[in-house]
Amino acid sequence: MQMKRAFYTTLSLFTVVWAFTAIDTHFIVRQSPVQSIDERYAMLAGRLPATETSRGAVKSMQVAEIDQQIEELEEMKRGFEARALRHEDQAQRLQFEDRALLETRRHNELAAENRAKAQRVQEEIDRLQTEKKKLLQRGYTRSTSKAPKKIALKSL
Repeated sequence: MQMKRAFYTTLSLFTVVWAFTAIDTHFIVRQSPVQSIDERYAMLAGRLPATETSRGAVKSMQVAEIDQQIEELEEMKRGFEARALRHEDQAQRLQFEDRALLETRRHNELAAENRAKAQRVQEEIDRLQTEKKKLLQRGYTRSTSKAPKKIALKSL
């Protein structure tokens, strides 16, 4: 009798949790976020009038998005470097043990793999930083190139 009560209590709690999860998943699927950054910018550009300030707002959003991606990639890079150091330390500890030769090699390989991953992430960070510099330069040259034209029109 006591087992039945425990079984039915567990079953009812499981059903309640399952129901809430299904409802939550249903709403998450219904409210799907914008898929890519470009779509988000296109959506913003479509809503805002085509003025210099709206272009500047979109550019600042692009720069903020790039900054966020750079931060995430730097965290990722630090993680790969930390794993590489951990594997190198382990390989150094096992280096002089006769029976741990294969394990030492494996730790050295894992350290090299993590270093290569960190290098690829650093290349992606560099690419994003150059893209950010290009965005900022384009915004600066447009604003400075338009200023003399306005002055010239006012003087006529």
